[in-house]
Amino acid sequence: LGITRLMRASKGRPDKGMAMSSVGAGAAAGFFPFLVGSTADSKGVVFAFAIPAVALLLALISSIIFPVALSKNEEK
Repeated sequence: LGITRLMRASKGRPDKGMAMSSVGAGAAAGFFPFLVGSTADSKGVVFAFAIPAVALLLALISSIIFPVALSKNEEK
């Protein structure tokens, strides 16, 4: 879902879409473990493990609210 949306949003520049995807994946892989760990220390494990589910829900809602149009090549 994410890579497809980034490829469409890159407006015909797949290198830009893949670069944005790599940066986003790297940031998420580096940030979310610290976020979950610090939340588990302060609020509890159950609350901390709800964070990824909430992030996925927000991604789904944002993809529904802000759709990315198909490019001319994909319409055929």
